[in-house]
This record gives sequence, C-alpha cells and structure tokens, in this order.
Amino acid sequence: MEFAKGIKLNEKRFDNGDAIVNMSIDVSQVMENPINNDRFINVTIKRSKKNDKLYAVINEYYSKKTIEETEEELITFSDESIPF
Repeated sequence: MEFAKGIKLNEKRFDNGDAIVNMSIDVSQVMENPINNDRFINVTIKRSKKNDKLYAVINEYYSKKTIEETEEELITFSDESIPF
C-alpha cells in the first residue's frame, strides 16, 4: 500500500450524523504518483480503524490497455473546430 502524495483529506462530522469531506490537492506533488496506462492516477479513500481518520492510497489497478492503445482512442480537435 502506497500513500497518495499531495492529497490531504479533512472530514467534518455533524451532530445529525452527516459529514463533509474536504480534499486538497497539491498539484506539484500529486504528479509524483504513478500514472496508469489510461493516464489516470487512481486513488482510494480509506478510513483508519485505529483513529477513524480518512487517508488516500494509490489504487494499483491498471488497465490492460497500453498507452499506445489509449492514444489511438483519443479524439483531437483543431483550434478552428472549437466554436469558442
């Protein structure tokens, strides 16, 4: 299990049982995480049994597609085709 770099989670629980989770992303650090073949950084949010805190770990699921296969699926636009 690898902790996700550059992601901080803060949970606020309310008396009525509701909760809000705020996530902060440090862009310069988050890019240090492994990028899968689909060009995603997969992160799983977990809750610690020890102190009930949330934390982010790298989800090591990787697509069976290669980067080359993914690039073939990308749609590109020229500047002239964008209406704004």
